[in-house]
Amino acid sequence: PTIAIGGEGFFQGKSGFSAITAAAKYANGTDIASITVASFGPVIASYMHRVNPRSAFATEIFIDGRSRDSHVSCGYRFDLTSSSVMGNIDSSGRISATVEERINPVLSFLLSGELDHQREEYRFGFGVNIGGN
Repeated sequence: PTIAIGGEGFFQGKSGFSAITAAAKYANGTDIASITVASFGPVIASYMHRVNPRSAFATEIFIDGRSRDSHVSCGYRFDLTSSSVMGNIDSSGRISATVEERINPVLSFLLSGELDHQREEYRFGFGVNIGGN
């Protein structure tokens, strides 16, 4: 009940491209860890720890064996009485955060921002979410 293992394989006849992907996941009450390995290069590993019912921290690493590119990301989520605060920082210097205020069960107001220092791009926005979960 805590471990899942799977995979897939495919072959594209015209291009001759084939790939095999394998994945594994471990989950218990407070932790989730997963890894995905693909024959065409990427390895993705992630881990999430739920500190308590209202807060969680997560991290992910992406490594591409062919291009030798890698990427690390860390995030958090805090659920307050009527709002949620979520954020992320990654190895490229991008920082993002979102605040969601639940006005009632079907209406939420969101504020979001992203700072990408490497590209010198800065985005801020707001939104309204109408609908239930």
